[in-house]
Amino acid sequence: MSKGRMEDLLATLQESGWRLLDSGEYSRGNEDPFVLEYETIRWGLKSEEGHLLELEFHAFADLGQPTDSLRDISYCIDLRSGDKLYFDKRESPEWKAKMPEFVRLATHRAVESTAGNEGD
Repeated sequence: MSKGRMEDLLATLQESGWRLLDSGEYSRGNEDPFVLEYETIRWGLKSEEGHLLELEFHAFADLGQPTDSLRDISYCIDLRSGDKLYFDKRESPEWKAKMPEFVRLATHRAVESTAGNEGD
């Protein structure tokens, strides 16, 4: 079930100091962070230091049909770096290894990106 994997990802992000922004704080995000709109969900997250992280989830139904089912989510992409986290089975060793690594890399890139813009 993809909602469970999304909840795992959100919990790991929160443990790393990220906060999911609501639609009033992040206008490009979904009204409900667990409801697909046109086969996508977009999350804006802010770190305690003020860094922004944008993640987008993509769902694909059989034969390219439209879907509104979270179980059809295939991957999440960090919009800044293009890194993808594929939604493996929730209890698989791949998921348990890749998901925290994705959060670590996304956090590093968000901080690095902000640091690179401070001299502008």
